[in-house]
Amino acid sequence: MTLDWPYLTPGIPDSAFIRGKVPMTKAEVRCVTLSKLRLLPDHVVVDVGAGTGSIAVEAALLCPRGRVYAIERNGDALALIEQNRRRFGVELCILPGEAYEQLDAIGGFDRVIISGSGGRLRDILRVCGRRLSPGGRMVINAVTVETVYRALDVLKSDDYEELDVVSLNVARGRFVGGSTLMEGFNPVYVISATRGDGGAKGET
Repeated sequence: MTLDWPYLTPGIPDSAFIRGKVPMTKAEVRCVTLSKLRLLPDHVVVDVGAGTGSIAVEAALLCPRGRVYAIERNGDALALIEQNRRRFGVELCILPGEAYEQLDAIGGFDRVIISGSGGRLRDILRVCGRRLSPGGRMVINAVTVETVYRALDVLKSDDYEELDVVSLNVARGRFVGGSTLMEGFNPVYVISATRGDGGAKGET
């Protein structure tokens, strides 16, 4: 059944998505991620390591005149992306396989989110250096400091501007009896940058 979601603000409740056993980007992280992208209605957006498709779905709702690609290599996740695409009635181009190969096949794009790299972050960033349009925005969501280090190492050496890192520590209230317990999620590092007009070197 298609879910009618009329609101324009990002941060669709997690419970609205079909989740299965695939990890999903929490609503609070999605809000920050989407705000850092600075989306326009006609943007071409790529979600790398799309998981359940929650970010891709929200991007599609915000870019009705654009195009959103969801790249994922996990079979269970690919099925969930399709289910959530149908649930929200959005158009998504779902691409199975390795991100660095699919990114080259897409051609140019205006925005890219990297939520999972399968250990090939440098390869993915190398392709983004060739395909992300000048002035385009990149957002990388990382859960380990090693990923943050690798990402910053590449972005600092290439022609990226407005480099920014935010550490998100989110806790949600859980009601137990007459009390409220705050349960924390693992920290997420949100790295964002703008590609310079000269274009990234695309090499690492």
